[in-house]
Amino acid sequence: MDVRQMREIPIADFLNAMGIQPKKQKGGILWYNAPYRTERTPSLKVDTNNNVWFDFGIGKGGDIFDLAGEFIGSDDFLLRAAFIAKSGTCPLPVLEQPQRSEKKETVFEDIWVRSLQDARLLGYLEERGINAHVAIPNCE
Repeated sequence: MDVRQMREIPIADFLNAMGIQPKKQKGGILWYNAPYRTERTPSLKVDTNNNVWFDFGIGKGGDIFDLAGEFIGSDDFLLRAAFIAKSGTCPLPVLEQPQRSEKKETVFEDIWVRSLQDARLLGYLEERGINAHVAIPNCE
């Protein structure tokens, strides 16, 4: 999804994906309590026809990227885009893994399992604050 497509995401859908519902609706205008600050009276206006918002409490508005910036408190465009993508309103591209036809050889050979008894390993565990009576029954 490119920037143009992200800008076309309805702001109401963006807010809904985060569990934020409008308090009032008048035609194509939705009123919300601003979710990024505390308020009792809805002052965040979303114009669904033009897909823009304006918060009368702070005197700011704009598109979905500007709104994302208010949520995360950042002017960094890439952080804003990532926040929008994580909201669940736009699908992330699925990257296909290339099929590997070659079979890899086993890297480890001559491996055996035995109880923990090496003095150097036990000394290391003691240095790390792990007593031998705890490590021996739990490690191999």
